[in-house]
Amino acid sequence: MFCAEKRQALPTTSDADADAVNRHLVEETNRILAEIRSDPPLPLTERTPTDSLS
Repeated sequence: MFCAEKRQALPTTSDADADAVNRHLVEETNRILAEIRSDPPLPLTERTPTDSLS
């Protein structure tokens, strides 16, 4: 890749760096999904009218 202003090659990440980033993204996604799944359901009084249609 080249920077348009300086016309220099930008540094690229190695496969190990890319793997580390991917692992981090997977771990963070799994953490967020676990947090969402552990949230208690909304009480009936806080649900919208469309929630009962499904």
